[in-house]
Parts: sequence; structure tokens; C-alpha cells
Amino acid sequence: MSLLAASCSKTGYEVDRPSYLEINSIDLTSDLATEGSDAHGIIDAWVFIDDISIGTFELPATVPLLEEGDHKVNIWGGVKVNGISTDRGIYPFYKSYEISHYFTTGATSTLNPIVTYHSNIQFTWIEDFDLGSSMVKSGLSDTMMVLKSVDTMASLGLKSAVVYLDQTNDYFEARTSQGYFTPPQGLPVYLEISYKTENQFSVGVYKHTVNGTAKVNAFLNIRANSAWNTMYIELTDYMKVHTDAISFEVYFSATLEAGLASSTIYIDNAKLIHY
Repeated sequence: MSLLAASCSKTGYEVDRPSYLEINSIDLTSDLATEGSDAHGIIDAWVFIDDISIGTFELPATVPLLEEGDHKVNIWGGVKVNGISTDRGIYPFYKSYEISHYFTTGATSTLNPIVTYHSNIQFTWIEDFDLGSSMVKSGLSDTMMVLKSVDTMASLGLKSAVVYLDQTNDYFEARTSQGYFTPPQGLPVYLEISYKTENQFSVGVYKHTVNGTAKVNAFLNIRANSAWNTMYIELTDYMKVHTDAISFEVYFSATLEAGLASSTIYIDNAKLIHY
């Protein structure tokens, strides 16, 4: 559907001139003590005018609008779910950026949205690795996380977790030890992590049942990526099928990839979030 509309007048046809909304990026602000780092991976703007969807726009974006005058604007942060480019959506734990804005026909308005987390969500696990780690090495692992300063990015804090793999120490696995978590059935559950890696690594859970503890097959394999990235891993359905589970633990694992003599994995800002 075209955003340009023609209207009839005494002088013939006049074409409505749009106004434009420019959004270069969407940022996150968080309470470090209770919500963890403000690292994020917001890549899309979901734009609503007066509660009507205008569309989804990859950032940076210039959005054409036919609105003029004063209107309510809501902008939601959109992410890649599980890092998949074709699976994008509004991140359910971020509030929208809301503002009343006056639009002028033919003019461009620039907004710099900042979003926050909803106040009614639960941060079951926050791990920034700055003062230590609540993760422990699995008995199968022949290497372990090292905590060190690796980057000057403010969102990474003082330290990150680093995993070194080589042909002697070629398998890594670490799991949470800070108690078990029991997410509510059917409600969204996400694991956020910041990472960069030379080697594929996996994310999964251990489940605890009345019969003991069992490792569940990895939910997601994260490919090598040379730049820091924040991923939003949706665990809702993955956990929901395990109806016998009383509680869960998160694990990260990796095996040195074929053809590599050594590799390094960096992980930071892990958060397990649900309602």
C-alpha cells in the first residue's frame, strides 16, 4: 500500500506530502544492580502512531508518515530471536519508548529512543563475571572459564569469561551453580548473552526431576562471530516440553572445531529472564 495519497481539489489533484521520522538507533538503559548490563542487540524499530502499527523498520531508518500535528508515538525495540535473521520480533521484556510528538508535513523529525525493562519481570540469574562467577566446570570439561578484562566497552564491565580450547584441552562445559530455577509454564523465558567467539558453542539446560538430574540436548549452537554481539535465546518451548522437570540449570559447552589448532570463546552479561 502506498503511503502517498491523492486528493481532489479545484486545481486538480494534489498529492499529500509525507513527514518523516528518523530513528538511527534504539538504546537500552538498565539498573546495573537489579537488571544487569545495558548491553543489547536491538536492530529493528516497531513503530506505532496512536496505537496503530506503521510497520517494522531495520535500523537506522527513515519512516515516511502521512500524519501531521500532535500524535502519540510508541517505538518498540525489535531483536533477532535466537540470532535468526528471519525470526524477528518485539522483545517482550522491553517497554516501548512513548512520546507525544508534533509532525509537520514535509519535515523530518529525529528521535533517539531509549527503552527500559518492564518492572514486573524476574531476573532469575544475572552473571556479569566482574567479581567472580556462579558457573562451575562440569565433570566432563577439560578446561574452564578464566575471568579477565578483554575489552574497553562499557557494557562489558570489568571482566568477561574467556574459554581457551586447544588440541589437548578440546572440550568445555560449565553450568550454573547459583541454585536452580523454575520458570512459569507457558510464559516467555529468555536467556540473554553477550559473546564473541572463534569457535561454535552450545547453550542448553540440565533438568532436575524426582528421579535425578539429566542433561538435555543443546537448544542452540552459536556460530563463530568476530565482533561482540548480544543474543536473545528463547527457551520457552524448549523447557515447556519437559513436564517432568522440577527445576533447571543453564549450561554452555563447546568442542574444538575440526581444522582449528586452538580457539577462544568470550561470554558476558548472561541474564535469565521471565515473568
